[in-house]
Amino acid sequence: MRFLFNKEDKDGRTIYTIVGIKVKIKDYKNKYLKLKLTQDSLSKSFQSLKTKYTSLLQKYENIKGKYVTLKNKCKDLQDNSYCIIPNGIPDSMESFKEYMLKNNMPEKIKNLLKGLDKNSVNVIENDLKKILHIPDRKYRELYRTNLKEYKEIFETDYERSDQAQVKEHLNAWKEKYKLCQDTYDIEVLLKHHGLKNANQKILNYIAGKNFIDAGAFIGDSVLVLLEYNPNRIYSFELSKINCEKYIQTMILNNISKDKYVLINKGISDSQLTINIDDSGKNNTNIHTQGNSTVYITDIDSYVFDKTHMNAPVGFIKTDLEGFGLKALKGMVKTIQTYRPVLSMAIYHSPEEFFEIKPYLEGITKDLNYKISIERHFPLFNTISGTVIFAYPAELE
Repeated sequence: MRFLFNKEDKDGRTIYTIVGIKVKIKDYKNKYLKLKLTQDSLSKSFQSLKTKYTSLLQKYENIKGKYVTLKNKCKDLQDNSYCIIPNGIPDSMESFKEYMLKNNMPEKIKNLLKGLDKNSVNVIENDLKKILHIPDRKYRELYRTNLKEYKEIFETDYERSDQAQVKEHLNAWKEKYKLCQDTYDIEVLLKHHGLKNANQKILNYIAGKNFIDAGAFIGDSVLVLLEYNPNRIYSFELSKINCEKYIQTMILNNISKDKYVLINKGISDSQLTINIDDSGKNNTNIHTQGNSTVYITDIDSYVFDKTHMNAPVGFIKTDLEGFGLKALKGMVKTIQTYRPVLSMAIYHSPEEFFEIKPYLEGITKDLNYKISIERHFPLFNTISGTVIFAYPAELE
């Protein structure tokens, strides 16, 4: 009989042998027990997750409450115009405040103000007030201020007037001057490097002569300077990336190639080679070492190389991110030979601001020059756009 019917348990299953045929029967009891254990485990995990979720939900409610409180505080601050100080005092080479601690400032300021007209003195005095009270640009995020109060203290009448002109004319300028990127420099468009408000004698004096555009950026200065009838504009720009954009700007505005010469060199007081970061991220990369080799020259060397120019120099503009004093030292012969009209940015560094004007007086003492200082950038929270504008005194 055992050969006809047999029963055995193997691996959790019951196996019946009936007349030589094996029949396997699943052990549903063990399966059920295993499934129940799994369900109990899942239930415990679910309870644990539910507890964690409840805890997180409570934390979220706490955070949400704090966020609403913080948002209300921020709104109060915003309503009172408290914010990070925008712009700030430039410090491309050395902090203005550090410079003023190291030097004999009563003597420096006396030399800076000597011989200036009333308007120039007002510009300098207002800039000095800003230098003393507004933080250097690299530290501005550490400060909060009430902008309304700052404007009342630092904004001048001529800055308010210029801001109104900017709002009125910016769209028209963008229609007139096509740039390869949306970087419209207000001081260039508003004042044309000082020529916009120059008298007719000055404009007649420079017409038909060569202009030097030192620090050409992407060619925006060329577009406005062409309105004053130069023989040719010689543009110096050390960044290869900016030079490429300069060419694009000339093409966009259909500028004839015989009206400009682009020189991929920086300007200083001597000829040398340096390595900079020419990533194109900003306009002050000459202060950062990198792998891009650039060439530096002085204006005198270029001007008096007979292969370059066929007309006298009538106008020189410099905007050199802190290297204005060195550039001036490298153009003494050009100034003394041709007596050009000069427009020199002096706001990038304390050396420019305090030392260019006395140095210029020294090299022009026998040339009868009129030297004034103007503001070409109408924002109250910076000294950007402070420029020396100088010309032969007989042109007044």
